[in-house]
Amino acid sequence: MDRQSVKTTEKEGPWLRCGPESVVDTSGLLLAVVVHPADVQDRDGARLALEELGGRFSRLRLIWADGGYRGPSLSGWVRERLGCRLEIVPRQAG
Repeated sequence: MDRQSVKTTEKEGPWLRCGPESVVDTSGLLLAVVVHPADVQDRDGARLALEELGGRFSRLRLIWADGGYRGPSLSGWVRERLGCRLEIVPRQAG
């Protein structure tokens, strides 16, 4: 699971940047994507993207994410709603 900020217009305003959250498998194939305003926190955007999985991937057991998704509330939500584990992957030195 990851997030990217994408500039959508040169004009200032609330839609200047959008933050797509994407969920891919270990081969890089897209499983879910949600585009939202960039002021949505990573953990909140993750819930939006993960809800798109909608129980379609019954073999899903583990989700890897970066430190922006750290927090007990999201990992608990993933465990309760999706029945799997959220693992935060530490950033590599350098």
